[in-house]
Amino acid sequence: MRAISSVDQVFAAIQQVKAAAKAFSTNFYPVRSKLEGWIEHEELSVVTKPGVAFFFRKDRDFEHLYFCAADAATLERELAATAEIASNRLTSDLIGSEAAIQLQVEVLQKAGFKPTPACSGCPARPNPRRMQPRLPLPCRRTSS
Repeated sequence: MRAISSVDQVFAAIQQVKAAAKAFSTNFYPVRSKLEGWIEHEELSVVTKPGVAFFFRKDRDFEHLYFCAADAATLERELAATAEIASNRLTSDLIGSEAAIQLQVEVLQKAGFKPTPACSGCPARPNPRRMQPRLPLPCRRTSS
């Protein structure tokens, strides 16, 4: 895992995945101003592998997981193979209709995340889904 030091690094990592994508899959829709704040506060890091980029944003005692993957199979394989996924306390938000995010939900569930009800604090987002861990910690994934 390496710290992100510029917005350009984020967009370059995303573009690298998109360039080789068969069926691009993501939950990361970055806004430059948000990225700048996260980078300034040293909250954002990345793990890149062929066909996937995982972004981790620190938030109190856990991290938000964002991903960009060439396809669902690559996402599933690399979620299982990435040490930071297994060892960090994580949450991951998915936004979209049930049908649109179903494959992402299934892949994240195989990696140990569990869906929780729609976020009541996010009424402007259509059908957000927060993925949470096997353990009963709110919106977090922890290692065993």
